Amino acid sequence: MSLDEKSYVQYWEGEKITANVGLDDIHKEKKRMLKEAKQDAIKGGLYEKTAEHAKVVITDYIHSLKGYENYNVVFNEEA
Repeated sequence: MSLDEKSYVQYWEGEKITANVGLDDIHKEKKRMLKEAKQDAIKGGLYEKTAEHAKVVITDYIHSLKGYENYNVVFNEEA
């Protein structure tokens, strides 16, 4: 999962209604939270389980398409 960092827009630069929390602060905290969540998921085995489930779903979908029933589906793991 990824978020387009350039899609965020800050409308009120002068008046921060969020206790002086700026857009940069929000981005930093979001990145920290995503990194921590991924680490927790890896530690707990959830990340691996969901990756395996995603492979099954994708493979089943491709095999359900007419003409692709006998294709081998190969996944490349990102480091």
